[in-house]
Amino acid sequence: MKSNHNNLAPARVTTDEFKFFCDAQNLHWLITWKWQGRNRAGVLKVYDRDDNLKARVLYGRSTQMWGPADQGLDRVRTGSPKHFAVLEAQKMLELPNKPLSNIKTNKSDC
Repeated sequence: MKSNHNNLAPARVTTDEFKFFCDAQNLHWLITWKWQGRNRAGVLKVYDRDDNLKARVLYGRSTQMWGPADQGLDRVRTGSPKHFAVLEAQKMLELPNKPLSNIKTNKSDC
């Protein structure tokens, strides 16, 4: 099933597939933020069971606000920057030989 937004799969489908993929690969994900100008950018990170960083995607947001919904994948809109971040993270995980340049492995890198 495709949404009306650029022929993307609905965000709910994408995020469910991402969560299932992470569970199947014994990976865990985390969404944090970092300042990007005057706004808080989202940072989606994926770690393996030894806490080695496997993927990190920074996505823009146009607000300084940060709440519980921003930390999860339950309320993602199709075509949003967070939706594209999930797609990019999964692509990175499916291509494990892709180098993660300029990525810190410390969870406090935000």
